[in-house]
Amino acid sequence: MFVYSVILFSALVRVTKMNPNEMIVVDTGEDSSDDSDEASVEHDVSGVDIFVATSEWQEIKPGQGIPRGLHVRINMETGKREAKLYQDESKDSTKNRYDPEELKQALKNIKDDRKAGPQQDSNNFRSIDELKSEFEEVNTKVETEFEIVDRLVLAFEQLKQEESETEAMVNILVNLEYYLHKYDNAIDFLTIKGIDRVLRPSLNASQIPELQQNAAFIIGSAAQSNPKVQIAFLEAGFVQSLMWKLDSPISVDVRSKCLYALAAILRNFPEAQNVFFSSGGLEVFSRVFKENPTENLNKIKIKMLTLVQDLLDERDNLDESLPSAAERKIQYDKTDLQDLMKKSGWCQVYKCPDLLGESTQDPLDHDRIEKVVTAMVRIKEICAQDFLQDLELQTTLKNLHSHYTTLMQEEKYTDGDEGDTDAFFSNLVTSLEAVIVQSNLNLKTEL
Repeated sequence: MFVYSVILFSALVRVTKMNPNEMIVVDTGEDSSDDSDEASVEHDVSGVDIFVATSEWQEIKPGQGIPRGLHVRINMETGKREAKLYQDESKDSTKNRYDPEELKQALKNIKDDRKAGPQQDSNNFRSIDELKSEFEEVNTKVETEFEIVDRLVLAFEQLKQEESETEAMVNILVNLEYYLHKYDNAIDFLTIKGIDRVLRPSLNASQIPELQQNAAFIIGSAAQSNPKVQIAFLEAGFVQSLMWKLDSPISVDVRSKCLYALAAILRNFPEAQNVFFSSGGLEVFSRVFKENPTENLNKIKIKMLTLVQDLLDERDNLDESLPSAAERKIQYDKTDLQDLMKKSGWCQVYKCPDLLGESTQDPLDHDRIEKVVTAMVRIKEICAQDFLQDLELQTTLKNLHSHYTTLMQEEKYTDGDEGDTDAFFSNLVTSLEAVIVQSNLNLKTEL
């Protein structure tokens, strides 16, 4: 018997299921006032006929119980329900039946495998000592970056004796640059005397520009924001050596890397700047501007203007909240840079016609002109008299102002009311006006 309970509101009744379509309600004779208010539903399945399925379609008789998992359909011709086993089950209805003894044996085998497994497989693994021995035999070793740098320096020394090994030496320098741009590696390089073993002989290899170029590249990369390395390079005399390279008739590529290295040593290092200025650094730069212009040389000139501008800004914008601010100011004050710029003829470098070009030139190198004018704005108070007395320069500035005013109007027209957030030409016109007006004002004040 299967008994189901439901909650009633008033009476306890018994419902006996006779067949799928009939039900009767029988009074139990029990007190209907019982607080439980329950009814029992009794389903008598003792005499239910169970449908036995085969691989063939068979009619399901009324009242027959149907096991789960059968394929059931309604025969459209007879209107009666039919059922059969699924096809895969009909192939072998006993396929998934297992003997209980077989199952027990299988479980036992699993336990036996787990016990025997580690003991049986232990011979398939090698000990740590055996692995170490095998790695030593194939000379496999994991090197630290310091060990790599040390090995490269040693290899470079060995190759220095062979003049035919220039390419291999250059490759070593290229690899060293990759490691020495990292702060700690650059300091480690100093401890193994890398300056004397690698950099100095490479920088002095006048007959091999590839070595000079890559040595300067290493100096610049290692010195970037690394005070300990900057001090070591200053003490090694690299400031003067790099200045001499810039003043020599060597390839533009070598000079470009030398300027990069020099700038890395000078930035945020007052003592190195004092050595540079006292050794005639501005005069060396000025001589470069007098050379016949080429596209690559012009790039070097622009970088020189930018470097001097940055050194001025560095002095004027000293962060006084730093603990070393007072000491740095004393070091900066050792050189009167503004007075030095006037005496060294630095203000005259802007006479170089290839810097600003002509307003009739089409197209103009807007980026180059913007950098030159920005540098002029920075030193306009120092060089105002030189700017105004140079009539050719004044004519060029006015022509540029007119040209860029036209471009500024086109820029506004193109951008509409919203405007361009960059406003490149508008800013350039403002800078040109600042140079022209300031020059006139300063001259009138002096008069």
